[in-house]
Amino acid sequence: MERSVRPTAEQQTIDLRALGWRWCPAAGRKRHLRSSVMAAAVIGGTTGLGLSVAIRLVRAGFAVAVASRSDSNRRAATDALESAAASAWVPSAADGAPRASAIAAGLPPPPVLAIPCDARSRESVFGVFETFEARLGEYRIGAEGVDGLTGDLLPLRAAVSCSGIAGDGLLVIQGEEPVVDTLGSSLEAAAWVVQAAGKRMMKGRQGSIVLMGSAAASRPRRGQAAYAAAKAGLEGLARGSAAELGRFGVRVNVCAPGFIGAGMTLTSESGERPVPMACDCYVVRTVRSFWAGHAWHSLAGLTSDQRDRVAEATPLGRLGSADEVAAAVEFLLSPHAGPLLLHSGGPGAGYITGQTLVVDGGLTACSL
Repeated sequence: MERSVRPTAEQQTIDLRALGWRWCPAAGRKRHLRSSVMAAAVIGGTTGLGLSVAIRLVRAGFAVAVASRSDSNRRAATDALESAAASAWVPSAADGAPRASAIAAGLPPPPVLAIPCDARSRESVFGVFETFEARLGEYRIGAEGVDGLTGDLLPLRAAVSCSGIAGDGLLVIQGEEPVVDTLGSSLEAAAWVVQAAGKRMMKGRQGSIVLMGSAAASRPRRGQAAYAAAKAGLEGLARGSAAELGRFGVRVNVCAPGFIGAGMTLTSESGERPVPMACDCYVVRTVRSFWAGHAWHSLAGLTSDQRDRVAEATPLGRLGSADEVAAAVEFLLSPHAGPLLLHSGGPGAGYITGQTLVVDGGLTACSL
């Protein structure tokens, strides 16, 4: 077997410059050129958990693109993100010199936009990243001349795949379409996100991708075979992608929520008062017989008493919040370091890849 020959420092400098890196022979470490702002893409980020993640990143100073098929959801998400960006783009004691200079110079906040996308289509997902890059390029031109904002084109450093539908029902009696849609909207969509984001992050030799899984992957209920398979597949996808992309400095992880109550409301099927809708589609069986009406529902379809029983069954005795899940995702995307970020520093999750972070209040630690 032939021994591989380590390239010289000069050869490595030549090779890595094409990727925006400088080699420091004395220190034996790679140092990336300073960039203007960090960018994050959230596929399926116009409602629920995805929107909570996007808002949290915007408030931290990221340029953010969200994507979905729904025109109305995109419009609502744009309003929410622009409001979050404006409220965060104010002088703060936590600001670094470049951020303070940018605000003082009248530079607008990092861009936010909502892009049409069918997450099951590879072409559509790739188009989201291309559209986002074009918008970031426009912002980069406007930022020229601001002290401290130098370096490469606004780099993609974070990507989150939040798309997915439940498609609940007994697998043996389900038709082809709901099964294919359930698998495609979660697993297939995530694969396209890893491809599109991973290629761009490889060039910068750093980045983090988070796939939104579910506690149902490890503890599925009856009627969740396709959904649990899709979410379990994300964990395999993350581990395999982490092994492939790790040498390029790109990390891939899964965040798996359990029962989550969010701000949106729906009326329960029984006609009782509206109840908060769960962003994650981890479902439970209602008190009625399944065979009497195939009555499997998300938390949105449960009465308040039924929701209370679900909450009491978790070790923490309550439902989770969308912001708690968003905080876990932000942690997996860390560390954040950029001149326009509101806060940065600390190792964060820099040494975590190929893992699943479960945010379920202890649900998977007990039987429900």
